[in-house]
Amino acid sequence: MNSDTANYIIIQHADGSVALYWHMKKNSLTTKLVGQTVTAGEFLGNVGSSGSSTAPHLHLEVWRTTSSNTLNETYSGTCNRLNGSSWWVSQKPYTEPAIVKISTNLIAPVLPACPITETPNEDTCFNPGVTAKFYIFLRNETAGMTANLSIINPDGSTFASWVHNSATSYMGSYWYWNKTVPTTPGNYTFKTIYNGLICSRTFTINCSASGVNNLSTTLQPNFYPNPVKDVLYIQQNKTYTQYKLYNTLGQLVQQNSVPNDHVINTSSLGKGFYVLELTNDQGMRTTAKFLKQ
Repeated sequence: MNSDTANYIIIQHADGSVALYWHMKKNSLTTKLVGQTVTAGEFLGNVGSSGSSTAPHLHLEVWRTTSSNTLNETYSGTCNRLNGSSWWVSQKPYTEPAIVKISTNLIAPVLPACPITETPNEDTCFNPGVTAKFYIFLRNETAGMTANLSIINPDGSTFASWVHNSATSYMGSYWYWNKTVPTTPGNYTFKTIYNGLICSRTFTINCSASGVNNLSTTLQPNFYPNPVKDVLYIQQNKTYTQYKLYNTLGQLVQQNSVPNDHVINTSSLGKGFYVLELTNDQGMRTTAKFLKQ
């Protein structure tokens, strides 16, 4: 807590009301100038912890006018003591339990305090029979809900499975388990199901074995420009065969075979961050993040 001013954006709507977005990350705000317009879904900036804040979050506040004494509650419900109806076009649930990310590691990730960037220490390849760490990162973990986790063999059968029962509710949480990985070389999948959402990650056992490629060395994504506007160019040695694009909610927004000219049309995407997933003909995958302007 301090007396510093946060990085913020104020949007004035056509009816005179304003929305205030506070505590945003340094140097991440849109380059739009005062007086210019934005559209629904347009990128404004990244969540941060600037100003008087104890942790990264978005403080969203709505006023009916440009005066702070006309504070409005955007959500309808029993806790709303300011106005009777919702101000959302389509009000979402107050919490949205979801899988943010899963990972496989030999070494634990380094998660320092804000503003230092974390070091994921993720691994996609393991020696046979070693002990690896299997991580899940959750948003709005809710007491009483269950995560089903499994390691899937190359033939689709289950090598191992276990359950995480959520005993406490958290805004953000992560959990990990130490598991002995298989001894048979091949491409395996770490899979998690939470709140009906499925997240999976491929890893390899014995990367030096004949016919098994190490994703981290053979499929490093190389694309440009980043940020991108209407066209994303993939530089590769013709190992990629399929691509998928996901938004920041993990929703699949575009997929297809990699074009012969290695050009992906991104003109239909809204502004914001996306994840590009590339797959080779052996089913191995790699991902990278880019910004659509």
